Amino acid sequence: VNIVYDQEIIICLMQKCRGLISMIKRSTIITLFFDTERKKQNIKRNLCYDVKSRWNSTYCMIDSFLYLRELIEKLFNYKHHLHLKPKQLAKLSGFEFTSNDWMILSQLHLVLRPFFHATKAISGRRYPSMGIAFYLLTRLKYFLQHHDKKESLMVKHFKQLLLAKFLYYFETDDDQMSLLKVHAYFDPAGFATLTDVEKRSVEQSIKINAVLRTALIMVADETFHSTEVTTTLLPTATTIIT
Repeated sequence: VNIVYDQEIIICLMQKCRGLISMIKRSTIITLFFDTERKKQNIKRNLCYDVKSRWNSTYCMIDSFLYLRELIEKLFNYKHHLHLKPKQLAKLSGFEFTSNDWMILSQLHLVLRPFFHATKAISGRRYPSMGIAFYLLTRLKYFLQHHDKKESLMVKHFKQLLLAKFLYYFETDDDQMSLLKVHAYFDPAGFATLTDVEKRSVEQSIKINAVLRTALIMVADETFHSTEVTTTLLPTATTIIT
């Protein structure tokens, strides 16, 4: 029951974050105030939207809120001096953050941080990232399954919620996982993550694929040779006329 309650809290808080970003961007008055305050403090960062299905982007959104917390609180403190219409003022007030909201954002930030770094590592262009994917997924799974004694109950609930989705997306597709293990076999970090059973399974898979590939090449060669012989034996049009 507590996990379901925490899930509802997260949903409401994320909607509040997205709603505030949207209102700031759509209101010229609020945008001007926010940008002016950022310039005063020489802050180049701004609030950013997330993509709901990408946990690393949600981390970035939360990170921007925590980084700009002082400016956000100042916006709400000065809301009555912005000359907003009553309807706009009421809407803005609905997005105001409580101390509990900030606490939850901090804990979500903590839980989502490993996903941000893992996504960044997998997105690398100067090295083969497919091989380390299995290693990173294994580390993320370990992070979600194990709890520190100092962790709050809410953080544990957040991890449980993420773990359920993590297992659904990464461990219900056998073909996807098998492919990741094959690539992991050829990567030092990935190889170290594989169990002995998984290593033997990958080796067996590689051998079977090698045999099948050899057989296909032999069949292709025989087909080509047979076609070549048939073409040589067939009389040409010139021969028939002669």
